[in-house]
Amino acid sequence: MKAALTLCATLFPVVAAAQDWHGVWAYEPAGCVNADKVGSATPAPVIFTATEFLGYENSCAILSATEVASLPAWTLALECQSEGQTYEQAFLLMSHGKNTLWVWDGGAEPTRFVRCEP
Repeated sequence: MKAALTLCATLFPVVAAAQDWHGVWAYEPAGCVNADKVGSATPAPVIFTATEFLGYENSCAILSATEVASLPAWTLALECQSEGQTYEQAFLLMSHGKNTLWVWDGGAEPTRFVRCEP
């Protein structure tokens, strides 16, 4: 995963990070019912801010966010904690319109999220 993100960052010029990915997101609109209970309820929405990512029973400090030029995409380097463990994580985020966010964490396929707030 780190190699893929490094390659993306190398191939595309770095520009100021946009805020399209900031907000409360859920796997499906019904999950937004717990938007005020991020981290403690399921279905569990997640929050992306300029400085952190919060999910169900995990939290991450965003160490860097780099916009991928000419794409509505960003690479995030994270330092996370979950169940007493600390680890590094990397995400590739891609917005599809204002209300859809794809998140790829190096697994087989990206995960689709929908925005919980207007």
